[in-house]
Amino acid sequence: MAGPISSLGRAETAQALASPAAWKPSAISTGLLGWLRTHLFYSWFSTLVTIGLAYLTLKAATGILDWALLNAVWTVPHDATGAQTQVCRNTSGACWAVVGEKHRYILFGTYPFEEQWRPALCIVIFISLYFLSGWRRFWNKTLPFIWIAGIVAVGTIMWGGVFGLSYVPQERWGGLVITLILATFGLAFAFPFAILVALGRRSEMPAIKWLCIGYVE
Repeated sequence: MAGPISSLGRAETAQALASPAAWKPSAISTGLLGWLRTHLFYSWFSTLVTIGLAYLTLKAATGILDWALLNAVWTVPHDATGAQTQVCRNTSGACWAVVGEKHRYILFGTYPFEEQWRPALCIVIFISLYFLSGWRRFWNKTLPFIWIAGIVAVGTIMWGGVFGLSYVPQERWGGLVITLILATFGLAFAFPFAILVALGRRSEMPAIKWLCIGYVE
């Protein structure tokens, strides 16, 4: 009897091992727990580093939350003498009240108050150009002409002097609109310049080659 029973036991064991359930990985080796164990807690040293970084991150996040929200100043009281700005100086948090008080200066600089709709319109034009540039539908030969028309429109609106718009010199430009103008032209010239520098590094003329290498390094 021992022979058939042993054979039967071995057959049942082999069948159990061959079944998918027997080889199903445990929950601790798959999913989120498996990823954490493999990447963050795979040794005692990695565990210490993970715990230390988690503590520093939590402490930094708590400090930022305390500075940005909990102890922040959102409004500044006013009296007969004007704004009581000492409230901001005496606080340990951020003074967001200055954003509300100086938002026009942040957006438009010293552009004439009654003409600030013009830089606001230019900001909308730039955002529209960025949006169209990221839209695959406009990735064709019409996009450069759209950009040229947009830049001409921005220059016309900002300078004025035509179409009944009062002339505003560049010295009065500022704020977000001038940031967008500088960023746009900087990117436009940076790409072709970078290509020229990359080609210059491979030049056979030593002066150009080392000049480009020195500039990059």
